[in-house]
Amino acid sequence: MRLDMGIDASHVVKPPALDATALEQLAQAHGIDSLMLGVLYALWLAPEQAWVSLPRLVKHLRSSASALLRTLAPLSVARVHGQPGMGWLEVRNEGLRWQTRLTAEGRMQCAGLFDMR
Repeated sequence: MRLDMGIDASHVVKPPALDATALEQLAQAHGIDSLMLGVLYALWLAPEQAWVSLPRLVKHLRSSASALLRTLAPLSVARVHGQPGMGWLEVRNEGLRWQTRLTAEGRMQCAGLFDMR
């Protein structure tokens, strides 16, 4: 599989689900907020281009909706307070359904974080 950025990610092997302790250790090792890392990991495990509902993420991550939205903002393609986001994920609202998914850039970044070879 080739990502849009021209990086070959065919060697990346998605690991079995990491437990909370392993995710916390990975977050500390990379200096990343543990909720942010949990969001990225959950989206990375989802099928490529699949939209994931925010209520499902809230339940899965045992977080609040407001904390999740604050975590998604800097990772998204949206501008927050005039500053561009990192572009790692997209967020959409279809009627009353809030959903998110990784962009090609987000998948590339997650491959670097979660490649467990």
